[in-house]
Amino acid sequence: MRFSYSDIKSFKSCRRKWDLSSKNRQGWRKKRKADALFLGSGIHKALEFYYRKGWDLKKTFLAWYNHQINEMIIKTNENRLEMKKEVINNREDFRSMINEFGYNEQKVLGLKMLENYSDTFNNIVKTEKYITMDIGMGNYLSGKIDGIEKDKDGFLWNVEHKTAKNFNPDKLDTNEQPDFYTLFASLVYEKDIVGTIYNVLLKDYYKEPRVLQSGELSTAKNQGTSYKLYMKKAKEIYEDDIPNNIIKYSEWLKKNEKELCVQHKIYKTKKEQHNFKIQLLDTINDMLDNPRIYKNPGLHCNWCDYKEVCLEMDKGGNWKDLLKVEFEK
Repeated sequence: MRFSYSDIKSFKSCRRKWDLSSKNRQGWRKKRKADALFLGSGIHKALEFYYRKGWDLKKTFLAWYNHQINEMIIKTNENRLEMKKEVINNREDFRSMINEFGYNEQKVLGLKMLENYSDTFNNIVKTEKYITMDIGMGNYLSGKIDGIEKDKDGFLWNVEHKTAKNFNPDKLDTNEQPDFYTLFASLVYEKDIVGTIYNVLLKDYYKEPRVLQSGELSTAKNQGTSYKLYMKKAKEIYEDDIPNNIIKYSEWLKKNEKELCVQHKIYKTKKEQHNFKIQLLDTINDMLDNPRIYKNPGLHCNWCDYKEVCLEMDKGGNWKDLLKVEFEK
């Protein structure tokens, strides 16, 4: 069997969800529209080739997006043929479908996110790689390493690229993901990895500064612009005679500009890595030992893909038919 971090996390949070979703169990996956997974995959691909080959971030993302859309068109028509429906030949119909499911919005957002990307790494010595490691008895630990960074002091760090609406580093103190990937990278590369660097791209971008009906530049603090964009617009409007209130606001903006690309380091001692390794192997043993399956109700149920299926199971309803409609293998 192959064990990934998401698989192990699912087992520990709710065994029923794990039983439904794991490839080692029933393997059901939600049929999704354009969402965070789609955007995140494109951003990851752009960063991978940026650090591996020096390719332009936006051009790589756009090439990836166009490839995904073309694959989607092919798959859609294959499904229509299986259902004995007429294939879609009109590009306008496909464009309508893409807009309906939000893919075009994801493309625009992705390009704007990458436009504001700030590369502050010292030296990426290894780039994205999917790795499977033998842990004995026909079992494997699998995962994707986004990169390995060598800092100015010569220490090695695991790199984890993330896209998020918001980022709160305080929540990582009790999150096992940095433990898993720090340990995984250490075992795979047989080198001391001192921790994980979260390279976070927020799902946001700097807006154009607001211009009031009077023609004056707004000084509202919630307009979501950047110092660079604001000063560019100020020079367009006022040329060399920029008012004092605009200068004062631009100085405030320069100090308080929202960071759209955040890097956060999580250091892990050798003792922490050793203890986590023991816990990880204990969990895997529990997963292999014909575990009992039961639900674990809590707040997390509100955003669980399997919530409706779970409720239907409790009612004794036809949850298997619901699975076939909403999910796929």
